[in-house]
Amino acid sequence: MLYIHRHCKGDASETGLVQFAQGVMDLNATRQQFPTHVSRDAAGKESEVLIPFSSEIKFNLFVRDMATSGEADNNNLCVYMKGAPERILVRCSKILINGAEADFTTELRDEVSKANADFGKLGERVLAFARCRLDANKYSKTSYAFDTKTWKQWGLDPKRSASDYANEAGSFPMHDLCLVGVVSLNDPPRPKVDLSVNKCRSAGIKVIMVTGDQPPTAAAIANKVNIIKHPKKEWNYMVNELGMSEEAALKECTAIVIHGDLLAKRHLAEQDLDDSDPSKGAYLQEWIGKHEVVFARTTPSQKLLIVDACQRAGHVVAVTGDGVNDSPAIKKADIGIAMGSGSDVAKNAADMLLLDDNFSSIVNGVEEGRLIFDNLKKSIAYTLSSNIPEILPFIFFILVQVPLPLSTVLILCIDLGTDMIPAISFAYENPELDIMDRVPRNSKRDHLVNSKLICFAYLQIGVIQASAGMYTYFLILNDYGIRPHTLWNLSRLKNELPRDTDVYTAANSELVQGGTSSLGVECADRNAVAASEKEGYTPVNTSCQYGHTRMQWNPTDPANIEARKSLTPLAWDKTRNAKVDVRLYYAHHRDADRWTKCRWTTAESAPFFYTASYSSDWHPVCYSTEALKYAQSGYLASIVCVQWADLMICKTRNLSLSQQGMVNHFGNFGLFSETALVAILCYVPFLNTALGTRMIAFPHFCVPSFSFFTAIFLYDEVRKIWLRQGMIRVDGRLRLKGWIVQNTYY
Repeated sequence: MLYIHRHCKGDASETGLVQFAQGVMDLNATRQQFPTHVSRDAAGKESEVLIPFSSEIKFNLFVRDMATSGEADNNNLCVYMKGAPERILVRCSKILINGAEADFTTELRDEVSKANADFGKLGERVLAFARCRLDANKYSKTSYAFDTKTWKQWGLDPKRSASDYANEAGSFPMHDLCLVGVVSLNDPPRPKVDLSVNKCRSAGIKVIMVTGDQPPTAAAIANKVNIIKHPKKEWNYMVNELGMSEEAALKECTAIVIHGDLLAKRHLAEQDLDDSDPSKGAYLQEWIGKHEVVFARTTPSQKLLIVDACQRAGHVVAVTGDGVNDSPAIKKADIGIAMGSGSDVAKNAADMLLLDDNFSSIVNGVEEGRLIFDNLKKSIAYTLSSNIPEILPFIFFILVQVPLPLSTVLILCIDLGTDMIPAISFAYENPELDIMDRVPRNSKRDHLVNSKLICFAYLQIGVIQASAGMYTYFLILNDYGIRPHTLWNLSRLKNELPRDTDVYTAANSELVQGGTSSLGVECADRNAVAASEKEGYTPVNTSCQYGHTRMQWNPTDPANIEARKSLTPLAWDKTRNAKVDVRLYYAHHRDADRWTKCRWTTAESAPFFYTASYSSDWHPVCYSTEALKYAQSGYLASIVCVQWADLMICKTRNLSLSQQGMVNHFGNFGLFSETALVAILCYVPFLNTALGTRMIAFPHFCVPSFSFFTAIFLYDEVRKIWLRQGMIRVDGRLRLKGWIVQNTYY
């Protein structure tokens, strides 16, 4: 395999140099021929003479043994330095031209600097190389102890000369070097990074580039990946090329590239200011306030400053990196992201690892996170909506004492049965088309469940659903002979149970003694009544009304308040009074005009379960407590019907259903499953007994509430039209304009 096709592990710059040099020489053989010099200190400990690269010094240094080089003037030790051009060039006083060392004049220095700038503008990374041959008389291989631990005391300042520290113990030349040359490396961005940056921009995510490259290279790379979209509006370009003042350029520019040295200088000038001083760090806030920001030649401490400034500005900050120097910033960020091929230190400091080392994966992660958050909101909105139709029956029961429209068992059937699969199906919902066009949510204000979502679920959709349930409840009871206004206060009224032989007679409207007539209708003979009684009744006081022959006294009379307490209310929620004619039971309380004709009777050609109940041994449903069970079952079916609409409208937060489509197969299965389940609950006989459901008539199964289904769907579609009209993009950011979008967009 060719060397250029072999996998080379390590830093991008180093691997590029290795693959470049391998074509010229055998690296392994060269390293063996010219090994790194090993020096022995005063304690006799041996160590290689080298200074490793760091982001602070931006260069590395080796002392190599050139004894086998074959050159008469290069057979001792030689210092080699490699690093950032601006750090190497200032340390050089000579330059290698055609194999010979020449003075590094101002003209040559300008030529090298221009080449460096030209390479940088192409987006290429430039490294400079320098050397210094050591005098064998002074720097003996066997006796001279090189000091690579305290070198910063004499060799760090780039403005010094080698003669300034020549007499320092253990020192060696780090100045007055000979520039060997510069190497330009092309490290192109990964594919589709530019598209990912555009996606971030449309999503309201600001991408700030923090790099160790020099400013021209950083600006060129930023332009390639769309971090800087208008290079001619960049601060440095406006100052250097257009001749504008720094203050004027700063006001007009949309992009800015900041050198790490400038950041260090400004930070040092404010170091003595108190942290509470509002002017401290104002320069950095102004820089990061620009639309497009790049920091070049930064150090780890400066990365921390940038992260802290972004957090102070109220942003949620994510930092990516792969090196040891990136770990402090990764640790400080709200979301630390390390590359899978990065150092272990960076990985340990990170919250998340990118196994493919691809920036696009971060954007995909943002989209997936938004999708999860969206789908959780949708599932919660769907689930909360049914709470109102579930609680309203109990409110009606408490306030107006109507027979309970929905039993607690049927509420459990909704929460643990029909709503389960549809609610879970939102986890499989596809992202909305505009999911990456929205601005990031405010983590302090835009919670998962907020007041807008509760208002939408409870006060908008929930109210319509509750109306559908109550309408179905009243309709079914009316179809079985009980008018809506008859129900008020009905559950608290008490009376004697009529006899099984009593027959309701609408004409006998007055309370009379047994054996007499009322409006020409004969009431039962009181002696016959007494004889039929088993015990506990006084025949003299037996009275009759509407055919109810078991009345001992008028329960509505205020004089009978104490006696009324001993009576038992009609068991609407049980089946023991299922064969009692409620018209007879409430004869004292409800006139004949409070009842209506049943929609279906046994004499008519209708399915048998329309008129008779399985749970009461097929006794007629009309004018019985079984009518309530039918109404409760209809209420259950109506909630399922309006939850169809709820599931459809909750698929999107602001887009039309026509844009999203019914492509979530799990959601479609949820629609089918909840319909099938409520049908099973209603039409399987043994479940009627266990759960209190009934075989409701087909015209009562979802039909009464279908108009409410349509109302919910149309209401939400119109609301979403207003929402979209109120979403306006200003300066690349989405703004919410108008009362509708500001108060109903959850």
